[in-house]
Amino acid sequence: MSLVMCLLDGRLVSSIREARTADGAGGSGTVPGRGRGMGIGVVARGRAGVVLFALVVGGLLGAAAMRAAPAPVGRPAPPATVRGRVVAPDGAPAAGVVLTLTDPAGVEVGSTATGEDGTCEFAVPRPGRYTLIAACPGRRPLARRLDTPEFTLVLPGGGAVGGFVRDEHDQAPIADAVVVLAAGSGRLLGARVTDPTGYYAFEDVPAGRYVVAVDHPGHHPLALDVAVAQGETAALDAELVDARCVRGAVLDRAGRPVGHAKVVLTDASGVTRTVVSGPTGEYRFDDLLRGDYLIGVRGGPTAPVRVEAADHERDLRL
Repeated sequence: MSLVMCLLDGRLVSSIREARTADGAGGSGTVPGRGRGMGIGVVARGRAGVVLFALVVGGLLGAAAMRAAPAPVGRPAPPATVRGRVVAPDGAPAAGVVLTLTDPAGVEVGSTATGEDGTCEFAVPRPGRYTLIAACPGRRPLARRLDTPEFTLVLPGGGAVGGFVRDEHDQAPIADAVVVLAAGSGRLLGARVTDPTGYYAFEDVPAGRYVVAVDHPGHHPLALDVAVAQGETAALDAELVDARCVRGAVLDRAGRPVGHAKVVLTDASGVTRTVVSGPTGEYRFDDLLRGDYLIGVRGGPTAPVRVEAADHERDLRL
């Protein structure tokens, strides 16, 4: 740019000198008084062209320099630290809680566990929004959005339900019984299987009223109501009654089996159950409570039956 301006200034000076020489000489064919004016006009026109040329060239060189200059590089965001504390519902520090931090794209940024004082710390690539996932044995996993570099996470509270399942007759523990916890609306919340001592437990249950249903092969299912208070364990034992059966055969007067006969069993409250005898006359009523019943073939006489600790066998004759 400087070199071009120097060259242009040299041409301008030469033009001025030539104009002055022509004016002073007043050469032949030149009208006195006009040579100087013409010289000035030539100089003026020459100077305007030079200036215009200089501006055009300067603009082109400046644009080229701007295109050649590297684009400014933004400074990367400095790393940051996220600190937090996890506490139980009563405010006590929660140690050993596994925490995972993910970015908005779901990529894991870091993972750690709370210390004895319930605190934790993450080194993140930059400040921003993250998602915190907390996992603690015996509690539901939690997910929270973090918008600040510091947080306090309170684990969910609630109560618990637990107890033993036993046989109603001899109080023996019943292992492998299925225990179901349901809300008052009937929605199932969880299921457990009793251990060898007959024990079951539901933890982290929000305060409220629930239904606990217990079932085991060879016993009648049982449903119980239970109320759970915040921070307390509701003890709920269940005693299952043995399921008994009445079985036998339908025979004619000659003692021959009668198939496809309808056998009716009626309990003390008047509720009836009906089964159809098989090809060899056999019939069976399962899952009976202990008590007194009436049994007979439909359309024929009935006979009393008492169901006690053992299964009952009774043949029916037409």
